[in-house]
Amino acid sequence: MSEDIRIEPLKAEFIDELIPLWIRFMQYHANLDEFYTMHPEAPDRFRRYISSMLVPDDNVYAYVGIVGDDIAGMTILKREQLPPVFLFDEYCLLEMMGVDEKFRRKGVGELMMEECHRWCREHGLDHIQLQVEFRNRIGLGFWHKMGFQDHSLTVMKDIP
Repeated sequence: MSEDIRIEPLKAEFIDELIPLWIRFMQYHANLDEFYTMHPEAPDRFRRYISSMLVPDDNVYAYVGIVGDDIAGMTILKREQLPPVFLFDEYCLLEMMGVDEKFRRKGVGELMMEECHRWCREHGLDHIQLQVEFRNRIGLGFWHKMGFQDHSLTVMKDIP
């Protein structure tokens, strides 16, 4: 890629550009499973949610990948706790990561993962977990390429 990719922490001025990117991510997932169908107020709710991450919190890190003047991807990391019965009790929850389709296969996702690893090391976390929709072949391919292994299965049931 001819343009440099850079990582920047979430800033208020990025949010307007993040909303349509997030909507595209959600629409992609809704095409995989109706579970991901957005609430009519989802864009406003996501704006409030992502805006809450502008408040400094050592347990949350939201950042973007930028190519030129465009936000190419976004990531949300959270420090989480397990019950104190395991060898490790803290881990990084990679709550969300996505790269805009036009910037895929250009190194944006890999650079965002490098930033994830940096944040984890800085916070003493040596384990990362995430969930991926099993029909999301693009996502699964990326996560496997990044060294993630299939581990557990989430099961769901609608209550009649």
